[in-house]
Amino acid sequence: MKIITSSSKDPYFNIAAEEFMFKNWQENILFLYINRPCVIFGKHQNPMAEINPEIVEKNKITLVRRLSGGGTVYHDEGNINFCFIQNVPEGNLVDFKRYTLPFIELLENMGIKAELGLKNDLKIDKKKISGNAEHIWKKKVLHHGTLLFDSNLEMLHAVLSENDNNYESKAVKSNRSKTTNITNYLPEKININDFKQRIIDFFLEKFDNSQILSFSKNDISEIQTLVEQKYSTWEWTYGYSPKYCYKSKIKHQNIIYDISLDVEKGEIINIDFINQKISIKIIDEIKNQFLGKKHNEVYAKFSTS
Repeated sequence: MKIITSSSKDPYFNIAAEEFMFKNWQENILFLYINRPCVIFGKHQNPMAEINPEIVEKNKITLVRRLSGGGTVYHDEGNINFCFIQNVPEGNLVDFKRYTLPFIELLENMGIKAELGLKNDLKIDKKKISGNAEHIWKKKVLHHGTLLFDSNLEMLHAVLSENDNNYESKAVKSNRSKTTNITNYLPEKININDFKQRIIDFFLEKFDNSQILSFSKNDISEIQTLVEQKYSTWEWTYGYSPKYCYKSKIKHQNIIYDISLDVEKGEIINIDFINQKISIKIIDEIKNQFLGKKHNEVYAKFSTS
């Protein structure tokens, strides 16, 4: 196994690096990285329904859509992320235990009892420390997960506060769980860099012929191209969302209207007014103002209480 640790804390770069290695490299890989504050959501999710947009904007938190399915997670510099890229020529390609049980063993070696939850997450004291997701392509598996070491849990819960009551769609919804940090259970305190080194040492010993690799200049260039052409684009972040309906209110000429927005590929394609008699003139004024606009960019206009 080849072990790579990222020197970048740019979530666009690190999520793009996963796809780059998955699609272009033949080696079995363990990739470790730490991101600056960001929200990483599944390929088939609607980010607007998963986050608190006001908190995200206020704290300048980056949103990134990943290659795999599953639910939304929050990353910050107190969180270590791991990604296995494995060739699996035979047997069951989807096997969460193959990639999570080693971390249970690692934590046990450090004096912490962890267990695998029913939703393929890792828990300590019945509280979540790790969410996991997988993506299959040909005979290869990309399995990635989080490890809450010393994360800002208050920010995590604020950013991922319930926001899906007004949304109707076929998008995958996240399962909210109680969370905790690994550092709270360590018999001896270490910092996150020490913990990352423990992970590296554990897998170097566990897998024969393991070695540490680094990205070449050409690798970095190709990953950055993938960032610019895909992962940092509005089209991938918001436009890839499944079609959805958003119900809210809007204030127009000092009157509050109940409305329903149909959003497709991130843009508002229709506006309906709920149980109200409204003049055609008002309807046309509101529709002319918002039809064709990007929902995330005009969201605040529809949050009138």
